[in-house]
Amino acid sequence: MLHSPMNLSIIVGHSNSDFDVVASMVAAKKLYPHAQLVFAGSQEKSVRNYLAAYPQLVPAVKAKQINLAEVTEMILVDTRYASRIGIFAELLNRPNVKITVFDHHPKSQGDITGDVEVIQEVGATTTILIELIKKQNLTLTPEEATLMALGIYEDTGSLTFLSTTKADLDAVKYLLDCGADLTLVPTYVFHDLDTEQIPMLGDLIRALTEHYIDGVKIAISIIRAEKYIGDLAYLVHKLRDIENLPVIFALVQLPDRVQVIARSQTKALNVAEVLSHFGGGGHRTAASALVKDITAEQLQQQLIETIQGCIVPLIRAKDMMSSPVMTVSPNHTVDQVRKIILRYGHSSFPVMAGNNVVGIVSRFDIDRAMHLGLAQSPINKFMSTNVISVDPLASLHQVRALLLEHDINLLPVIDSNRLIGVITRHDLLKITHQEFITAEPQSDSRTTLPLPESATAKFQNIAALMRERLPAELIGFLRQIGEVADQIGYTAFVVGGFVRDLLLNVPNYDIDIVVEGDGITFARKFARIINGHCKSHKRFNTAIVTLANPLRGEGMLAPVQKIDIATARTEFYEYPAALPQVEASTIKHDLYRRDFTINAMAIKLNPTEFGLLYDYFNGQRDLKKRTVRVLHNLSFVEDPTRIFRAIRFEQRYNFRIDKHTRHCLENALELELFAQLGNQRVREELVQILSEPNPIKAIRRMQELNILQFIHPQIRLNQALTQLFNSVQETLTWYRENFERIELRTQPSDWENQKQEATGEKREEKHSALCTLHSAIESWLLYFLALLDQLDLDTALTVCNRLVMPMYATTVVKQVKVETNTVLDNLAEPEINKPSRIYLVLYEKKLESVLFWLAKTVSPASKQYIQGHAQASEPVAEKIKRFLAEYRFVQIFTTGNDLLNLGYPPGPEYKKILLSLLLAKLDGIVLTKEDELKYLSKVFPL
Repeated sequence: MLHSPMNLSIIVGHSNSDFDVVASMVAAKKLYPHAQLVFAGSQEKSVRNYLAAYPQLVPAVKAKQINLAEVTEMILVDTRYASRIGIFAELLNRPNVKITVFDHHPKSQGDITGDVEVIQEVGATTTILIELIKKQNLTLTPEEATLMALGIYEDTGSLTFLSTTKADLDAVKYLLDCGADLTLVPTYVFHDLDTEQIPMLGDLIRALTEHYIDGVKIAISIIRAEKYIGDLAYLVHKLRDIENLPVIFALVQLPDRVQVIARSQTKALNVAEVLSHFGGGGHRTAASALVKDITAEQLQQQLIETIQGCIVPLIRAKDMMSSPVMTVSPNHTVDQVRKIILRYGHSSFPVMAGNNVVGIVSRFDIDRAMHLGLAQSPINKFMSTNVISVDPLASLHQVRALLLEHDINLLPVIDSNRLIGVITRHDLLKITHQEFITAEPQSDSRTTLPLPESATAKFQNIAALMRERLPAELIGFLRQIGEVADQIGYTAFVVGGFVRDLLLNVPNYDIDIVVEGDGITFARKFARIINGHCKSHKRFNTAIVTLANPLRGEGMLAPVQKIDIATARTEFYEYPAALPQVEASTIKHDLYRRDFTINAMAIKLNPTEFGLLYDYFNGQRDLKKRTVRVLHNLSFVEDPTRIFRAIRFEQRYNFRIDKHTRHCLENALELELFAQLGNQRVREELVQILSEPNPIKAIRRMQELNILQFIHPQIRLNQALTQLFNSVQETLTWYRENFERIELRTQPSDWENQKQEATGEKREEKHSALCTLHSAIESWLLYFLALLDQLDLDTALTVCNRLVMPMYATTVVKQVKVETNTVLDNLAEPEINKPSRIYLVLYEKKLESVLFWLAKTVSPASKQYIQGHAQASEPVAEKIKRFLAEYRFVQIFTTGNDLLNLGYPPGPEYKKILLSLLLAKLDGIVLTKEDELKYLSKVFPL
C-alpha cells in the first residue's frame, strides 16, 4: 500500500492503457502537479516496451498501491466507463471525491458524470490536454512531447483516420515545436490491415521502383484500379513504414485520371510543393493530387523532373569528403611522396604552400617521374597546378559535374579559403551508384539475414533498431558516452563486433569505443563522471574504463563491467607480419585498418546524430550475403593472424569466406608468414577459436586450408580426434548444465592471476583439503588438450612453449600427458569403488584434467582401452562423474583451529588429519562433528 497523505489526488486512465491514455496522464500531471499517476490495470505491449525504454518519464504506481480511503480527487483521462477503471469505480459514488473527466469519445449511455467535464470530439484525448497546457504557458520536455505525439498518432492512425481534426494537427505542431521526435512513431505505433487492403498493399510493394536524386531515395509505385481508392493514403502510410522509405509517390491509373498520394519523411523534399505543379496540395510530409489527361507512366517521368527542381540536397560535399586531409609540400621529393603513397595507399594528394592548395600530385605522376630517374626532384615540377575545388555545401550533382567534366581524381573542399576535406572519384561512385548496389543479386541461394532496410547505405540512422534490440540501460549508457564526447568537442563511436552483432541480432555487450579526438583524455573524463577507474596505454593512445557499478540490463547474459576506448587511428606495417605503427586519424581510416568489412562499421553516439551507422565498406551488404571479406588485398600479409579470425567468424555465423578473400588467404600462406609472427599472437587467436561454442567446425576448416600445421605438423583432424572433440563438447555441456557455478571470461594476459584465484593457491589449510577443485574452467583448454592428444609429452610441451601458453595451461597439459594412463588404470580397478578411494585418485588434479579424462572415457576412440582393462566394478566415466558431482563438494566440520584447541601440535600433520576425516565422511563413517571428534580420538589419539 502506498503511504500517501490525506486529500490524495490521482490521475487514472482506462485499463489496458494505450499511448493516448499514458500521454494524457502525463499531460494531466502538468495541469495537476500535486496528483499521483496511477495505472488502473495493465498496458498494451507497445506501451510496456516504451516504458521500459524510458522508465523515468511516467512515474506511475499500480492501483493496489493506493489507499482509496485517502483519495479526495480523481482525474479521469480517455474514458467515461466505470467498467474500465477497475477498483477506482468505487470512488464514483463517494460524495467527498471530486471527479474530473477529460475525454474525446462520443457521449453514450452509462457514461461517468464528472463534477468537471472537458469533452471534445477530436482524434485523441491528448489533444484536449495539450490545448490547456498551451493556454497556461506550461513547458514540455522533448521526451514528454514525444510521448504525447505517440498518443495522438496512435488514436488518429498517424493522422489519417476520419476522426482527425485540425486541433490534432495543431497539437502535433506544438509538440514538434517542443522537440518531439516523430521517428519513434513507426517503432511503437502499429495498425493491422483488413483482408481487402492486404492484396492492394502487396501490389504497391511489387510495383515499387527506386530513384536516387541528389542522394535522396525516391520510391514510386504504379498500379491500376477501376475506381477511386478511398483508403489509399492509409496504404501508402503503411507502405512507407514497411519499406522504410524516405519519400514515396503512389500512382493509381484510373480509367480517366491518375490518383496520386505522396508521403515524405525527409526535410529534403516537400511533397506538397511537388504536387502543386500538378494541381494538388497538402503539406510538406503528406500530399495528394488527381491528374487528368495523362498516363501514370508519363506522370512518373514528369514527377522525376519536378523533384529534381524541388529537392534540397541530402548529401552535400561536406558529407562525402574525407577529413582531415593528408597533404604534401611543393618541396617534397618524388621519392618521399612515393613512400607516402605506399604507406597510406592514397592515389592523389593536395600540395600545400602555407594555407593554400597550389597543386595536386597523383600516383601516376610519381610513377612516371620515378621511371624517368627523377626520384630526388621536387614534386612542384610535376604536379597539376590547375586546382578545381568545391564549396562544402555543393550538391551531389555539382560534385559529379566537376569531377567528370574536368576529368580529375581529387576534388579539394574549400571553406573560407581553408582546405577541410577532399572528394575522390571512388566517393562519387559509391554515392551515385548506391541504387545498383542495393539491387545487386545474391551470390548464392542461401537465406539472407534480416538486416535493416537500405542495408547498403553509407550512412543510416539505426537508433530505432538499437531501441528494439538493446536493453534500455545499455542505450542510456551509450547516450551518456556521446554526451560526454560532445562536452569536450569530440566525436564518439561504438565500433566493431558490437555493431556487427547488433545488425545480426546476436547478443554482444563487449563495448569498444573509438573517439575522434584524444581517447585517453576522453576516457579519464568519462571515468570521473561515472565514478569508474581508467587505465591508459599511452603508446597506443587507448584506455580501459572499469565501471564502479556494472551495467546489468534486463535480458543481458552478462553485465558490462568495462569498456575499451581508443583514439581513431590508422596503421602502417613496416614489413609483413610486423606489429603496426599507429597514428591518430579519422573514423574512416580507423575502420579501414580493421580485418573484415563485417567488422568495419561504427555507430555515432553524439546526441545530435545518435544511432547514425557509418558503413564505408559495405559491411551490411556482406552480412546479408553471409560473406567474410577483407578490406584490401594485403590484409593477410600485413597480419596473418587475420586468417584465424576469418575462419572463426565464418564458422560462428555459418558464413563463407568469399572467393577473393580465399585467394588472398592462400597467397599469404604460401609466403610462410606465420614463422615471422609473435607466437603469443597465434596463441591468442587459437584460444579464441577453441573458446567458440563448437570449435570442431573451425578446426575442420583449418585442416582444409592446411593451417593446423602452424600449431604443429603432426596434428591431423582424423576420425579419432573428431570423436574426442565431440566427447569434450558433450562433457562440457554436461558439466555446465549441472555443476558449473562460475565461468571465467578473461583476456589471455590475465589467465595466471585469474586461475590462481580460481584454484585457490592461497586458501586456508582446511579449504586446501576439502575444495581442491573449483567450479570455474577454461573450456578452451579441454579442446587444446584434445588437439595435443596425439602428440607425446615432449612434443606437446614444445607446442606450449612455442605458443607461450600460460603456466597453468602448461601444467594441465603436462599432468594429462604424464598421468592419464595411471589415473584411468586406477579408476578401472574393481577395488577403486568406495568414494574415498575415487577421491584419492582425483582430488589433487586440475579440474580441466579431470574433465578431459571424463571426455576420454566416453570417446569411442578411448572406450576400447577402458573396456579391455581389468574387470571394473562400474564404468570409469561414472566414477569421475560422481567425483565431480558429489565427492569434491563434501566438507567436514573440524578445522585447523579445532585441532589446535584440542591440543594437536601445529604442523604438516594437520593436512593428513583433516584429509583422513574427509575420507571417513565420504565413506559414511562420520556424519556429525561429534562423530569427527570421536574419530580423531580413536585414529589420532593425543
